[in-house]
Amino acid sequence: MTLVLIIPIALIAILLLGAGFLGKELLKKFKIIENHVVSSPGAVFFSHPGAKLANLKWGMYDMVVTPDLFSASWGATVYVENPMGKGSGMDPFAYIPYSPGPKRVRLWLGRTPVRLWFVPDSGSRIQLRVWLDRDFKDPDPDVMAKPHWWQRLGAFG
Repeated sequence: MTLVLIIPIALIAILLLGAGFLGKELLKKFKIIENHVVSSPGAVFFSHPGAKLANLKWGMYDMVVTPDLFSASWGATVYVENPMGKGSGMDPFAYIPYSPGPKRVRLWLGRTPVRLWFVPDSGSRIQLRVWLDRDFKDPDPDVMAKPHWWQRLGAFG
């Protein structure tokens, strides 16, 4: 009888210790990425204050990302800043493939505030400009970052 109680308790303890370890490693990864992104040359960010403050209906919107040199071939990685307890961390969110000229990135802007970082690839020596195009939705954007199912329901940005 005691074995029936000891085995499940031991398994739960092992699972909790494993989850704690993996959570700590995930937080460490987010911090390493954040240090890389913030110190990257040419990194720019776009802050979305949330749908209500931005006077938007939450949903999919096009961001226009333009390099300072239109003829330059460039690519970039989009990171999302994740608030975590007392600090924040970064997580890769989308990739903009190499090609010249401006790019349209369609992504979800929800009810909660979010900060998106656009980091040019190491081979490109360009400065990026980012803005939200409220009026026009390109039928074929360069990058489409689809929302999670819970975002479509209105939970979490």
